[in-house]
Amino acid sequence: MRRFAEEYSLDKIGQQAVDQLPWGHNIILMYEVPDKKEREFYIHKAIEYGSNK
Repeated sequence: MRRFAEEYSLDKIGQQAVDQLPWGHNIILMYEVPDKKEREFYIHKAIEYGSNK
């Protein structure tokens, strides 16, 4: 939870796309995709293709 807060505390994405993914998806993305811009891309694609269902 601490890392999640550090990663997303000041980003626009923290109040938008990240909130639409399950917790497990966010954890995987934080650890597997260190670049924030690239992670944002994957977050948007996951939402677009319905991984939160």
